[in-house]
Amino acid sequence: MVQDTETGLVFDGGGFVRQPFALRVAQANALFGALYLLLATRLVLTYVGVDAASFAVWVRHVTAPFVLPLVQLVSDGTDPAGHPIAWSIVIALVVYGIVHGLLVRTLRAIGRPHFEMD
Repeated sequence: MVQDTETGLVFDGGGFVRQPFALRVAQANALFGALYLLLATRLVLTYVGVDAASFAVWVRHVTAPFVLPLVQLVSDGTDPAGHPIAWSIVIALVVYGIVHGLLVRTLRAIGRPHFEMD
């Protein structure tokens, strides 16, 4: 049995098998990727001023729990052209990026095989 510690792929018995921790890393990457996409979409929709469209309402509704703590701490601003900039969303992207990085590093450290020296 041979394992690639970066991807979690294990070559065993003529085929590739994924370890459970590698699957958790992949799931974490997928979930955070979806969150980043939704937050970036909300940031762009806010910047261009789309408020009444049903898609914009849905994106705001889905991302509200992730942005709400920061909305109360940081006030939004405008750029020189007068477009609104949602600083709370920008900070949320940074904070969730840090959390994502720490989670993936932790999962990879836990899932890394430990070899004992005889």
